[in-house]
Amino acid sequence: FMGLSALRYLHLSGNKLTTLTNNTFIDLTYLYTLDLSNNKFTKLIPNTFMGLTSLYRIKLNDNKLTDITNAFTGLINLQELDLSNNKLTDVTNTFTGLTELYKIELSNNELTNVTNTFTGLLDLAYLYLNNNNLTDVTNTFTGLINLYTLDLSYNELTDVTNTFTGLTKLTY
Repeated sequence: FMGLSALRYLHLSGNKLTTLTNNTFIDLTYLYTLDLSNNKFTKLIPNTFMGLTSLYRIKLNDNKLTDITNAFTGLINLQELDLSNNKLTDVTNTFTGLTELYKIELSNNELTNVTNTFTGLLDLAYLYLNNNNLTDVTNTFTGLINLYTLDLSYNELTDVTNTFTGLTKLTY
């Protein structure tokens, strides 16, 4: 993508892409939306999206992702992240430093635990965790003062005590 620094929207969905290097998008400094949905990705290497400081939205839904460790480092303006319909089992520390995140879609994965996963995401308003294998979410959402929508349907929850404490803006 060298020489395409003015590119704002890149849609590569519905292909058979399997890998990305950590310099694939290095020159796309004004990229706003990146759609990589419906591909064959299983892993994102650390710093895959390094340099995409203007990126607002990433769509990685409908892949086969199992590992996304440190893939989103440096995305200081990222507000929407769609990781639904993958094979993720662990997203611990995935969102560290992504303080502008407004919407996270993690539905239809294989998550069992999301404790401390969303700490510091004060702007988070929409969180979709439906259709996973979550068994306990006690105190998981503490501090998410702007959370408006939280979907926990179709999990393995047995107790929701203290789950919604402090979520005064929650409407759904």
